[in-house]
Formats: sequence, C-alpha cells, structure tokens
Amino acid sequence: MLGTMDDWRVLHRCGEPAEARCLATCLLAMEFPARVRRAGGPVVPLVPDDDDRTGCFLVEVPAAEAVDLAPLVAEILAEQRAFDAMLDAGRAAGHRARRRVLLVLAVLVAALATAGLIEL
Repeated sequence: MLGTMDDWRVLHRCGEPAEARCLATCLLAMEFPARVRRAGGPVVPLVPDDDDRTGCFLVEVPAAEAVDLAPLVAEILAEQRAFDAMLDAGRAAGHRARRRVLLVLAVLVAALATAGLIEL
C-alpha cells in the first residue's frame, strides 16, 4: 500500500460507486495510484459488492498527484458518460432490430399458413 491515510487526498466525491470505480480504474490504467473508499469508511474494492449502492464515495490519490490530476476528472467522467450513452443507443438499436425480425417472421409464418404451405 502506498503511504499512510494522511498521504492521500480526495480527488472526487460522488454518490455512485460505479462512478467512483470508473474514475479510479481510469486513473489506474494511466498508471496513477488511486483508490476508492466510502466517506468515513475503509477502502472499497473495485469489484462491485451488492451492499455498496448508497453513500458518499471518495476517489483518493496521493497528495503529490492530486493537483495534477484534478483537471482530468471532468474529462474522464464526460468520456465515460458519452461511452455509456453510446452503449445504451446500441442496445436500443439491437432491441428494435430484434422486434423487426420477429415481426417479419410472424408475417411470413402467417402468409405460409394462409397459403396452406405449413400447418400451425
């Protein structure tokens, strides 16, 4: 573990564990030390737990890195929101495509049954 609790500074506070973990994971991927903890609590693992859905979560970095990393927080979170929106749009498009395929199949089956080519 890096340093003591006094060597770490809060970089970001949020009410969503997923947001805190996203930011910490991005920082770790850029090879900056980072950790997540509940306000007033212990460090939280980056793997989600079922019981950590509420509360204030803190993303902490070593004090020496905090000033340099602070400007990146908004950019990282904005990129993650844009990525999440893109995924949601893709899921919605996939659902629409499946509905169209099912509708075409239903019409096709009905037409074949009406023509007497298949029995239902």
